[in-house]
Amino acid sequence: MDELTLPEDGNTLHLGDFANASKLVVLPGELSRKAADLALHLSDLRLALNILEAMNGLNAPDFVHEALWQSAVMTFMKCFTSGVRASAKLDPPTIYADRPPEALMNWEFFKGLRDKNLAHDVNAYSRCLPVAVLNHATSKRKIETVRCISHRFSVLSSDSYNNLKLICEHAVKWTKMEFDRAMKQLQDDFEEMSYDELAALPTPSVTAPDAAAMRQRRT
Repeated sequence: MDELTLPEDGNTLHLGDFANASKLVVLPGELSRKAADLALHLSDLRLALNILEAMNGLNAPDFVHEALWQSAVMTFMKCFTSGVRASAKLDPPTIYADRPPEALMNWEFFKGLRDKNLAHDVNAYSRCLPVAVLNHATSKRKIETVRCISHRFSVLSSDSYNNLKLICEHAVKWTKMEFDRAMKQLQDDFEEMSYDELAALPTPSVTAPDAAAMRQRRT
């Protein structure tokens, strides 16, 4: 995926090394929105894969590995949940249609892990039991103390690591092909427009979001 860089002022996009370029314009339309959504999916999928690769051989405490693992699962599954990227929501049966049935089964497992354990605390992978320490019947106090025993079961193992890595790698490959196809179609479609029509399209700008934007949908 070719990207344009932000200059130091952070407000306008930089044209880069395009000798014949005169202007940068924003492409409208549904196909443009789909290409943008695919680009964001691809960025997240690659991030999840990079996190997994960074874990391999990392000399760090267990909680660091667990934090990276959870981040990889959440970032991967983010691409398959309902949200703003509706024009290019990734469909697991389509993506893994040419893979063995185990690939889709693995995806279902990680979706359950994300939905029922990491994003929400629903299933038995985490639980807490209030307990009391009873004294002997002859003791002055029947209960010595009350405590809570917490259990958090991790699914991180070599098998689950490899399973996530495999389905993530394939999702990256599939999404990249779809993105490249959309970008080629965009270039072909807009090449048919007149130069004046293209020059009249708006110039892109980037504004850092404020705190209020955290609660709003991206437009």
